[in-house]
Amino acid sequence: MKLFRKFRLRTLAPYLFYLSLWDITTDFCYLASRPMISNFFWWLSVSTFMMNLFGPALILVFGQIFNTFLNTMIFKIEKFCFSQFISEIHNLIVLSHAFVFKTILDQNIPKQKAIYRTAFLIHITFESFPQLVLQSVTNQKFHIWTEPFAIVSLLSSITMIAMALFVAVKTDKYYL
Repeated sequence: MKLFRKFRLRTLAPYLFYLSLWDITTDFCYLASRPMISNFFWWLSVSTFMMNLFGPALILVFGQIFNTFLNTMIFKIEKFCFSQFISEIHNLIVLSHAFVFKTILDQNIPKQKAIYRTAFLIHITFESFPQLVLQSVTNQKFHIWTEPFAIVSLLSSITMIAMALFVAVKTDKYYL
C-alpha cells in the first residue's frame, strides 16, 4: 500500500494517455499484419478493438438513460428536461473515451473520477484482456513468439491491465 500512496495519478496521467494510445495502436497493427487462426478469431479481434473505441460511451450512455428513467418515472425525484438530458449524455460520451484520461484527472470531480475508473476497466475488460488471449493463442499456433512486434503488443496489453488495476485501487478511497 505504501507504493500506491507514493504515486500520484496526476503525474501518471500523461503516461496513461500515451500508454492507452500505444496499446490500441499495437493491437490494430497486430490485427492488420498477422494471420489469424480462423475467421472467428479475426471477427473477435475486430470486435474487441471496436468495443474499445465505442464501448465505454455506449455503456455509460445506457447507464445514464436508465438512471434518468428511474429518477423521473419511478422515484419522481426530478422532472425530465430534454436539454439537460442531452447535455449529460454528451458529457458522458466526451468523458468516457479511453483517450481523455488526462483531462479527466485534471479536474477533481468525484463523478469524473468514477467515469475515469469505469472507462479504464472497460478498456481492459473488452480490449486488453481479450487481445492478450487472442494474441497468445495466435502466437502459439503460428510460432511467432520470437518476433519483436508480437512481444511488444503482448507487453503493452499486460502493462495496460496492470495500470488499470493500479488506477482502480488508487481511485477507490476505501483502499487507501
